[in-house]
Amino acid sequence: MGRRRADAGCHRGQTPAGQGRVMTHAQAPWWRRLWAAHAPLVVLGAIILVGVIERLYRFTAPILDQHFFRQTQTASQVWLWDRFGFSLFDYHVPMFGGGYWVLEFPWYQDVVYGLSLVFGFHEELGRVVSIAAFVASAYLLYEIGRRLLGSRAAAIAAVAFLAFMPITVFYYRAFLIDPFIIAFALLMVLAAIRMSERMTWTWLATFLIATFVTALGKANLLVVFALPVLALLYRGFVRRRASRAQWVVLVGGGVVVLAALVAWTRHADAINLASNGMTYSNMRWWYFGSRVFDAQLWTTIGERFVDNLSPLGVVMVALGVAAIPRLRSGYRVELILLALSVPVSISIFANLNFVHDYYQLPYYATLSLLGGLGVWSVASLALRVSRGSAFQLAAGLLLGLVGIWSYTLFVGTFFSKNALGALGLSETGAVIRDNTPDKPIITLGEGDDPREPTVLYEARRIGWRLDSLEPRTATRQITEARDLGAIVVFKGPSGVPAWVIPAAEKRGLKATLETPQMLIFT
Repeated sequence: MGRRRADAGCHRGQTPAGQGRVMTHAQAPWWRRLWAAHAPLVVLGAIILVGVIERLYRFTAPILDQHFFRQTQTASQVWLWDRFGFSLFDYHVPMFGGGYWVLEFPWYQDVVYGLSLVFGFHEELGRVVSIAAFVASAYLLYEIGRRLLGSRAAAIAAVAFLAFMPITVFYYRAFLIDPFIIAFALLMVLAAIRMSERMTWTWLATFLIATFVTALGKANLLVVFALPVLALLYRGFVRRRASRAQWVVLVGGGVVVLAALVAWTRHADAINLASNGMTYSNMRWWYFGSRVFDAQLWTTIGERFVDNLSPLGVVMVALGVAAIPRLRSGYRVELILLALSVPVSISIFANLNFVHDYYQLPYYATLSLLGGLGVWSVASLALRVSRGSAFQLAAGLLLGLVGIWSYTLFVGTFFSKNALGALGLSETGAVIRDNTPDKPIITLGEGDDPREPTVLYEARRIGWRLDSLEPRTATRQITEARDLGAIVVFKGPSGVPAWVIPAAEKRGLKATLETPQMLIFT
């Protein structure tokens, strides 16, 4: 009788005395239910969240760390729209008397300026938009990875690479257009993948819009992803026999993108020529160069890859490349083409890649995919033991990599104490701003680069940066400058050049402030 009673109790969801209580899914804590239903997305979200938090380091610091030249140039374009008025098709820089130096179409600057209309101009707004671009890029990389790699775990590992490598941590929070456009380039790749799976008008429209934004923002990104995208379009349009209307839209959209890029280039050349004489035509050597057979190019970029991936990360990438032939996702060819696009793009834009490390940013998306595949190919060896063991091994590898990357980031590279060597320019700019009228100024310094925007931007002045070792050019500019408000002479080894004082007096300017670093005429 007692036995029957105990069994009956078990029927009602209870257990016999002395046995543990069986917990149903509905009775489990909310966090356990969430984990069971959405474990991959929870891990992905956690990685992205930690990545965002890491990018908030020095959030309010001046943009005078790595590549402050390019950051202040981009920020000044947003700031000067307040001075000259907003224009969708051009933007000013503080150099060249506040003239033009139009390069990419200002998609990123437009967004930052829109935010500044609400919150006022703050450099932190540029960081906010770049961090948002990181979040978008990380999610898009996950969607791309789980299709190309055929594994959610490998895709999540790829996102960990993108989230925590030193170079991606820094630049995906810098005042630069590149992360913003890379997000659209990844959207372009994802749209091509989705069309190869199932042709729809929605993904075709998404592909064309993303391609349009990418082409006008950073045309070199088309080269970075062109080979796999073309292979994916072949799958979607030829193998799946797209309709005639879809073919017309694709070809027509491509023509529009190409025409818009040509029109933008000609427009930029026309307005740049009057300001600084630099056009896409006469600067072709700067963009492309002839370093493709220069061993120093490949050595330099290879060293950057090792520095940012770490030796362990390089091994994971190599293992990822080795694992491509064993992929079951059906995208082996596309992944091989994606990997080949890295050296192809470096070869075409050789000089840019040699001079600037941020031109390698899109390559780190590819390297992240290969690194994630490498991590999971190693972890998969533990699948023979248990699935849990494989995940533990993958987590251990990633945590080790994150530790190495964090040490490199905070001690050796972008977030180290030595990375803030340009902070003194903020103080210099403040002195100039406080002691000159809000009019065009001329700065003179030994060997100064007329294209360098930082001092003028920090002073919130427009004007000209001139080399004091070229007195004829400098004197002519002092004489011809309209509404000149001040001359700022930075004292070099030779002190203040003798010709400066009479040239300033001819413009009715007198020395009004002298510091150990500079002499100001107003």
